[in-house]
Amino acid sequence: MAKRPSNARLHILQTTVEMLDELRPSEILINELAARANVGIPTIYYHFESKDRLMALAQVERYERLVAAARELGETVAAALEDEGASAFWDRLEEYVAMTWQLSHVRTKLDLGGVLSDPMSDAVVRERLISLVKEQHDRWMDLLSRAQARGWIATPLNLEWLSSLFWSASLGQALVPGAAFAPLSPPEAGWLMRRVLSGELGPSVE
Repeated sequence: MAKRPSNARLHILQTTVEMLDELRPSEILINELAARANVGIPTIYYHFESKDRLMALAQVERYERLVAAARELGETVAAALEDEGASAFWDRLEEYVAMTWQLSHVRTKLDLGGVLSDPMSDAVVRERLISLVKEQHDRWMDLLSRAQARGWIATPLNLEWLSSLFWSASLGQALVPGAAFAPLSPPEAGWLMRRVLSGELGPSVE
């Protein structure tokens, strides 16, 4: 077989991501992946030490794609914070929360449980996933802290507590089959977060 170009590893990874849009990791056979990627099976194991490592890396890649749109919308929240005023900030933030909540309502198609659980079983990939999640969390907390400093968010609110509660509810629905602990639609989640942060709804949390 002719020598594969240097991007063979990326090509195999991208092909795996495509197959994960159709199948669960356990349903993907290495020989079928090799045929679809037009590479030999030894080439796959040359670039990835095991199928588990490949699946974990592919799931992290899927996670990055999953949050890409939310990240872009988060940038519009930041722009509104700096240039457009409180009204625009709240509108963008409500849209952002609704979008991130929506991610927990598409579990069947995206298998968010797999997106998180497969990488967490691999120590090396786990560190990458944790770094990505931390980056997203830090960006979100920075936005809220700056808005709070401007007086737009109720001062007594503990932002870390509130954010942790929201993330737990959102991911809980995604990870637990049939979960309905917080049966809010995405628009309702955005509406609720906006009212709580602004102090319009609920008691202050210290």
